[in-house]
Amino acid sequence: MGCRGPVIAAVHDLAAQFWRDAAQVDETGVLPPEHLRGLAEAGLYGIFAPTSAGGLGLRYEDAGLIVEELASACLATTFVWIQHFTMLRALLDGQTQTALRTRLLPGAIRGEIRAGVVLAGLLPGPPRLHATLTSYGWLLDGEAPWVTGWGHVDLLLVTARAPGDDMVVSFLVDAREQPGLTVAPMRLAAVNASATVRLSFAGLPVPDDRYIGQYSYDPVRYQHEGLRLNGSLALGVARRCCALIGSSSLDDELRECRAGLDGADSADMPAARARASEFAVRAAHALAVWEGSGSALAGHHAERLAREAAFLLVFGSRPTIKAALLRRLGAGDLGGTIGGGGHAMKLKLDLHDIYNRGGDIDRALRAIIDEAVRKKAPLVEIIPGKGSGALKKHVLKFLDQKEIKALYHRVEKDSKNFGRVFVHFRWP
Repeated sequence: MGCRGPVIAAVHDLAAQFWRDAAQVDETGVLPPEHLRGLAEAGLYGIFAPTSAGGLGLRYEDAGLIVEELASACLATTFVWIQHFTMLRALLDGQTQTALRTRLLPGAIRGEIRAGVVLAGLLPGPPRLHATLTSYGWLLDGEAPWVTGWGHVDLLLVTARAPGDDMVVSFLVDAREQPGLTVAPMRLAAVNASATVRLSFAGLPVPDDRYIGQYSYDPVRYQHEGLRLNGSLALGVARRCCALIGSSSLDDELRECRAGLDGADSADMPAARARASEFAVRAAHALAVWEGSGSALAGHHAERLAREAAFLLVFGSRPTIKAALLRRLGAGDLGGTIGGGGHAMKLKLDLHDIYNRGGDIDRALRAIIDEAVRKKAPLVEIIPGKGSGALKKHVLKFLDQKEIKALYHRVEKDSKNFGRVFVHFRWP
């Protein structure tokens, strides 16, 4: 690790403390305040902020090693801590409004102001969170299905789609329940102490002085750094398993996975992430076998690490990571476009039962398109029926909306059956 000696020593001490507490954190679902306080005192909330601003100024590779070591000790604590980095990057960006940077950056670097992140605006597929410009700022509507660190963070860096869905807008929002923002706790199979929640936005006002910026929607362009550090979480779990087993060939594979993540560009990152996550599962299972029957007991460290490795198969994923993971797990034919029966997946929507309920029709159409995007299905069959043709016109008008057209490749009107429409999708 190329960082300074005191930082290394502080990280080692924190990791030792985290590991001592890990079983209790997992059992109680409560994150000890001293964990996050210790990270702040070690300067780790400003891990890659320049030293001129009061940060540690570490290289990205060194930051990844620190995340890995801490995740090997307490995944829940590390999971909450790394949420902060998205706001830190935004405040370090010279294009962020000066008043906001001046007011928040020093406290963010010291860990006195801590942040979570809402990535709803960057996720592939239809937008889940919309931002609408008003005369006094912005309004947020929609939902954020996974938000981590509730009760441990002061602010949320929120990404949402602007009207037209081709631009992403970001803001800072107070991390508290308030008019226009409701919170639903979620119980996780692992890292439940991370206090992960679902947020629902209903006209939440955001003043102009909380505006961060906007840029074109491109999930690949903006995924590299975040996905790299998420990979360090998987390496952390694998690292602990390797340490508990002792010297083995798994140690070499751990180094290879780390090098693959460090050397990956945006195009290669999904495969590197998949490799790290699959390796963590194998390492955890190897540990369970090595430890013997005690691994089957709830609360055993091998049992906990296996749950954490399974969690990291799906956390922070993307369709390309999922497809790569399925290939590694021997289920490449399920990589998004193949159904369980071994045939190309075709989704079907029959509108006969709701032909006279306009609102239900639109909701059903949107649901089937969303499902196709989520499952990467190549084809959707929509059956409006023959009748007068009014329902078919309604379907075609729905599909012609700009935000819907952006999701599929082309529409085909069945030449042999007037009452059927096919929607074709093209996936990489």
